[in-house]
Amino acid sequence: IALCQADKDLDASIATLDTAMGINNTDPVALRLRAEYHKKAGHADLAARDIESALQLWQNEIVWHKTVAELWAKLGNDVKAVQHWKIAYENKSDDIESGLHLAQGFVAIGENEKAINLLLELTKNNPNQPELWETLTDAYLADGKTSDALETSNKASEVNPFSVKPYLLRAQARRRCYRWQKQTNK
Repeated sequence: IALCQADKDLDASIATLDTAMGINNTDPVALRLRAEYHKKAGHADLAARDIESALQLWQNEIVWHKTVAELWAKLGNDVKAVQHWKIAYENKSDDIESGLHLAQGFVAIGENEKAINLLLELTKNNPNQPELWETLTDAYLADGKTSDALETSNKASEVNPFSVKPYLLRAQARRRCYRWQKQTNK
């Protein structure tokens, strides 16, 4: 019934699921479905809560971990986002997307060394992925490793010369080098 209502009225669909789940609220599929309706209705916090509940019942649903990680990041809870990206990446370490988001999350919470180590591994195995090089540049900049940031921004622009981001990152790194030189020459 909730699936039929979803096309017309998300609130009615959620209410139908709430009624059905009142009988048995341990159905991970129903929780996940309700989360999707909450997400469509613009209630990311409720969607994240429902997916968290579903994951307590079915911990190995990697796609659910990715979805809730995106929701937590959208809500500004980078720590929870990192927890879920980490689970997704550990269960499928060849998933570049999960590794990239995990590294970005590490940078967001200030764990730059973890981001750098992960990105070095990812770029070694996927040297033609410009987003990896760009994120590695971000991590180096966040960690104050300006010369490494310059080097990786060059690599990012070699891999994708049409992207503006590596050039902007390079300019940022050069500006930091210039400021540092200016301060040390005083």
